[in-house]
Amino acid sequence: MADLAATIVSFVDISIRLVKFIHETKKGADAVDDDLLQLGREVQRVADHSEDIRTVFQKDFVENGKAKENDTTANIWQRVSSILKDSQYILIKMESKLKEIKGEDGSSTYDRVRRHFRKLSKESDFLNLRQGLDKNDQLLQMSLTTLSIIVTKKEQAGQSKSIANLSSKMSLSSSRLEQLILSLEATVSSSGLSVHEKDSLEAAKSIQKVAWVNAHFMIPQAVSNIFMGREKDLTDMQQALAEFEKEGGTKRIVIYGLNGAGKTQFCCKFAQENRDRFWAVFSIDAASSETIQQSYADIAQRVDIEPKETNVKYWLSAQTKPWLLIVDNVDEHLQSHKPEDFIPEAAEFGLVLFTTRNQSLQMYGDGKPFRFEGLEEERSTALLLRIAYGPRAPDSRWLPTARKICHELGNLPLAILHAGKAILQGNCTLDNCLDSIKNSLTQVHSRIIGDRAKRARSFSGVQSQLLDEQVTITNAKVYATFELVIPTVSQNASELLRLLSFMSSQRFHFNILLSAIVNPQRQADSDREAARKSKSVHSRPKAWDQHLKSALRNIYLFLERLGTQSMLPEVFRALATADRKVAEYTLRGLLVQLRERALIEWVQEPDDTYCIHSSVKWWIQASMPYQERAVWCEAASNVLTLAILLPPVGVTADDAKLRRQVLVHVKTVKKSEIELRKQLVERQRKRESWRFWPILGTSMSRAEVLRIAKYSLVHAEGGEFRESQKLMAKVDKFLVGAIGLGDPISAKARLFLAETHWWLSEANQAVRLQEELLAACAASLGEDDAETLNVRSRLGLSFWQQGEYAKGREYSEQALKGLENIYDTAHVDKSRAMSNLGLCHGKLANFGRAVRLHSEAFEGLLQAQREQDEKYEDQILDAMQNLAMAKHDRYRYGDADDKDLYEAGRLQADVFKKFEEQHNKEHPKTLWAACNLARIKALMGHVSEAEQMIASRLPIADRTLGEEHIGTLMGKAYYGQILTLAGKLDAAEKVLRSVVAAHRARDEQEMHGDHLVAAAFLLDCYRKQGKTGPAEKVEVEVTRGIRHIFGDGSSWEEFFVGHYSGETMGGAERGDVENRGN
Repeated sequence: MADLAATIVSFVDISIRLVKFIHETKKGADAVDDDLLQLGREVQRVADHSEDIRTVFQKDFVENGKAKENDTTANIWQRVSSILKDSQYILIKMESKLKEIKGEDGSSTYDRVRRHFRKLSKESDFLNLRQGLDKNDQLLQMSLTTLSIIVTKKEQAGQSKSIANLSSKMSLSSSRLEQLILSLEATVSSSGLSVHEKDSLEAAKSIQKVAWVNAHFMIPQAVSNIFMGREKDLTDMQQALAEFEKEGGTKRIVIYGLNGAGKTQFCCKFAQENRDRFWAVFSIDAASSETIQQSYADIAQRVDIEPKETNVKYWLSAQTKPWLLIVDNVDEHLQSHKPEDFIPEAAEFGLVLFTTRNQSLQMYGDGKPFRFEGLEEERSTALLLRIAYGPRAPDSRWLPTARKICHELGNLPLAILHAGKAILQGNCTLDNCLDSIKNSLTQVHSRIIGDRAKRARSFSGVQSQLLDEQVTITNAKVYATFELVIPTVSQNASELLRLLSFMSSQRFHFNILLSAIVNPQRQADSDREAARKSKSVHSRPKAWDQHLKSALRNIYLFLERLGTQSMLPEVFRALATADRKVAEYTLRGLLVQLRERALIEWVQEPDDTYCIHSSVKWWIQASMPYQERAVWCEAASNVLTLAILLPPVGVTADDAKLRRQVLVHVKTVKKSEIELRKQLVERQRKRESWRFWPILGTSMSRAEVLRIAKYSLVHAEGGEFRESQKLMAKVDKFLVGAIGLGDPISAKARLFLAETHWWLSEANQAVRLQEELLAACAASLGEDDAETLNVRSRLGLSFWQQGEYAKGREYSEQALKGLENIYDTAHVDKSRAMSNLGLCHGKLANFGRAVRLHSEAFEGLLQAQREQDEKYEDQILDAMQNLAMAKHDRYRYGDADDKDLYEAGRLQADVFKKFEEQHNKEHPKTLWAACNLARIKALMGHVSEAEQMIASRLPIADRTLGEEHIGTLMGKAYYGQILTLAGKLDAAEKVLRSVVAAHRARDEQEMHGDHLVAAAFLLDCYRKQGKTGPAEKVEVEVTRGIRHIFGDGSSWEEFFVGHYSGETMGGAERGDVENRGN
C-alpha cells in the first residue's frame, strides 16, 4: 500500500496548490467572479476530503495495521487510489488551463482572467473536467462512508464501544451512504463510470445492506459466566445459521429435552456469540398466555409501538434487517398459542428458536432439531467443581466423588448448578453432598406422593394428569437440589422467593418491589395535602343530610380498616416507613442472596429486571401446602396493589410505565387466585367442610374494591379497555351501593368507567353514566360543589364529542363559572373546564373566543404545576394541542394572519414530539397528534409531507383502534381531504366514500359532526372531478347535517355553501401560505 500513500500525498499537494492559485488570482479584485469563486469551493471541498482520506488511511493502515491485501477494506483502498489518481489528473489539467489564462509571468489583469474564465467555463472540455471532479468527490465520500461502516461493524464484533454509541454512529453512516448512492446514480449514468468506479458503487450498495449493528438485545436470562459444554451444538447451530442466511425468509429451529438440561441458557449463549449477525434479538416466555402477552408488550415497548401481539408480528415482518426470536418454554398444553402462531414472516431473514420439553414439537423446525439431555461426564464434573470452588479446583482425588454426584443428578446443568451452590454456601460438602441429595430426594418424593394423594382426592382427572407429567424422576432430582440451597437464605429472602413464585417468571422489574414500599408513602403524603387544601376550598355549606351521609361514610371506612389486615412479607412491613435508599438497599440485599444461590437471575439489559426459572417457580409453589399457597398468593396481590397509584397521585410518565410493567403479574396472580378458588370449591364439595381463606371469599371488602380499581387502571394502561371496563363496573356497583353515587370517590370511579366506554366507542353509554352521576352529585353535594362542577364539565366535553356543540357549551359555561367562584388562583380543574368550553366555542365558529380560552387554560395549567408542585404532563399537552388547533381553525376559517398558522405548527410539533416520548409512536394520542400536525402542514402548502404523515399511520390505527373506530375514521377523512389537495382525486374519493359509508351505518338517528366533515370533504372531491350527480346527493346530506347540528342560517352553513359547492375548492379557501406571499 506504499503506492496508495504516495498517491494520497501527491493528490493533497496538487489540490492545495490549485486552491491557493485561485485565491491569489482573485486577491485584491474589486469584484468577485461567481464562477471562479464556485470553482475554488469545489476544489477546496475535494482538498478537505483528501485530508479526511489521509487521516483514515493513517489510522487504518499505518497505526493499526488491520487490513490485509486481500480483504474488503484493502479492495476499497485500491479503488480509492484509482479515483485519487484520476482526480489528480483532472486537477493538473485545470491548473494548466488556468495558468494559460493568467500567463506564465502572471501579467494578466484580473478582469482579463475573469473574461477568459467565463469563456473557458463554457467549453465542453473544462465542463467535463469539473463534472469529473464532482463525480470523483462523490465516489471518495462514498468510499469513506463505506469504510466507516466496516470499522463500526468491527467495533461491534469486538465490543470495543457501547452498543448505544455504535448504533447511533451506524445509523448516521447508513443514512449518509444511502444519500450518496442516490445522488451519484441521479447525476451519473452507469455508462459514465469506469470499472473501478462501478466496483466502488456496487461495494457501497453491498455494504449499505448490512449497515447496521445490534440495536435490540432482549434474551430470557443472562448468560452464565461459567457456561460449559454444548460446544458442538453451538458449532452446529452456527452452521445452520449460515445456511439459513443464504436462503432468507423465516427459519425455525427446535431445541427439546429434559427439564434443567440448559436449553434456555444455550439459546442465550448462541444469541450472545452471534449478536453482531442480528440487528435485533427478542424473546418470548411461552409458559402461559399471560407471559406471552407480556413478552410481546415488552418487545413493543422496546421498539416504541403499541403493546399488542399483532403489532409486534407486523413490525417484525416489516424489518429488512435480520432478527432472532427465542420462544422459550413452549408447552403443548397451551391452548391460546400453537408453535406456528409465534412465527412472523420475515422481509429478509429471521430465525426463531423454540425451547420445549415436548419431543413431538420438533416437527415445527426447518432443520435438524437439537436434543438436550445431560452434559458429557467430563463437562458436568468440571461444572460442579467450578461452581463449588471457583478457580481453586480441589485435589484430583475428589474427581470420582464429583462424578458420582453428577451421575446421580443425570448430568443436568440446572441440578448441578444448585448442588454446587449448596457446597459453596456450606450447606453440605463435596464429600457428603451425595448423601444430602439422596436425603433431600426422599423428602421430595414423600412430599410429592403425599400431595399427589391429596390432589387425587381433591382434583379433577385433568389436573392429576398434568401433575404426573410435570413430576418425573428427573424433575424430582432437580427439585431435590433446590431443597439443598433454599435453607441457606435468610427468612426474609425465603419469603421474597415465595412472593416471586406467584409472579410471572420472566422480567420482574425491581421497581415494582421498590414502588410497593415508597408509593404508599407518596399516597399518604398526597392524602394529607389534599385534606389540608380541602379546608380552604369555599364550596357551598353542606345541608344536614349531607353531613349525615359524610359521617356514616367515615364510620363505614373506619370499620373496614379495623377488619382488614394486609398479608405481606415481613420485610415490607418493616420497611413501610423507610427511606427510599434504605428500602432499595435492603431489597437488593435479599435479591443478591437469591441470585447467589441461582434461585433467580438478574437480567441487567435492557432493564433492571429479574427472572425465576420455571422449575424453581413450580417447585416453590408445589412444596407449599394449600393454605400456605393461598396466603402467599394474597401477599403477591397485595404487593402489586401497593405498587400501583391511582390519579391524581400516579399521573407521571414513570407511573404509567410501572402500570404497564405490572400488567403481566396482575394477570398471573389473578390466574392463581382462580385456580385456588376452584380447588377450595372442590375440597368443600368432596369433604363437605368449609374453611375461610381471605383471598377466596366472594364478598367485596374496601381493600378488594381498591385492588380491583387499580387493576382496572392497569388493564386500561395496557390497552385492554374491555377488561378494564368490566373491573371498574364492579367497583362502580359496589361504591354506589355502599356510599352512594354522589360521593366524590364514587364519582371518580364512575367518570373512569365512562372513559372506558369512550375508548370502546360506546359514546351513548358513556353519556348515560355521566348524566346519572351529575344528577346524583347535584342532589348529594349541591350544584355548586367542586365535584359536581367537574362532572358537569366532563359531561359538556362528552356532548362536544357527540357533536352536540351548543349543549356542550351550555354545560361547560356553567361548570367554568362555578369553578371560577371556588378557585381564586390557577387550578387544574378550572383550566380543564376552560379548555372544554374552548372546544365547544371552536366548533360553533367563535374562533377568537376559543383561542383566548385555550390560551388561558394552557397558562393556568403551567401556573398550577409550578404553584402546587404537581405533575400535569398529559393535561398540559392536551391544552397545547387544543390551542394549536384553535389557532389553525381561526386561520383557516376566520380572518387571522399567517402568524396564527405558524404558531399552530410550532405548538403542534412540540406536542407530537412529547407524546412520542411519553407514550410511543403507535399510541392513540400520538397518532392523533400526528394527524393534527399533518392538517397544519397541508394548510402551509406541505401537502406531500402531510400525506405521508397520515398514510404511514393509518395501518397502525386500523390495527390498534380498529378500522371503524371513530378516531380511525376521522384520520381517514383528513387523509382523503389531503389527497384531494394533492390532486389524487380517485384515491381521495375511494377513501372518503368508505368513511362516509361507515358513518352512515353507525349514526343511529341524525348526522354526527365527524360524519358531516367527511361528507363535506367527499362533496369537494366530487366537485373537483365534475361528478355533478353524486355531488348533489351529498350536498343535500351535508346541508341537512349542518342545520341539524348548528341550526338554520348558521355561519357554518354559509361557509360550506360557499366552499363546498359550485366551483369553489374545499380545504384551500385561504390559499397556501407560500403561494399567498407571491
